[in-house]
Amino acid sequence: MIYTVKILVVDDEEDTLSSIKEILEKENYKVTGVNTGLGAIKEVKNEKFDLVILDIMMPHLSGWDTFSKIREINSIQKVMFLSVIESSELSRERKMNLEKSSNVEYLSKPFDRSVLVERVKSMIEVGRKK
Repeated sequence: MIYTVKILVVDDEEDTLSSIKEILEKENYKVTGVNTGLGAIKEVKNEKFDLVILDIMMPHLSGWDTFSKIREINSIQKVMFLSVIESSELSRERKMNLEKSSNVEYLSKPFDRSVLVERVKSMIEVGRKK
């Protein structure tokens, strides 16, 4: 049986959402895209994803708040944060929380296609080699 990797992409910018979806579908991942944190929470409640790619700067419910809710549903959910905020500019507190969280990655926008694919593959493989 062939296992299909499922990825949820959450970004309020339609162009970014479409672009990431297209890139990952070309890599044969099954990709679901939503443009709100509430949409992401609903998807995670209803389906198991191998990875959630989550924009930080979103209206109504930020990526940070969405992440907290997702972790309440699935405490080991792998999450890759995306943001125009450089990781060096993240607050010290947020950085410490990210570093303490397992299965968390960070990627700055704009990103190179090959870097996105490489980081996604790396995150998907974490835990599978045991």
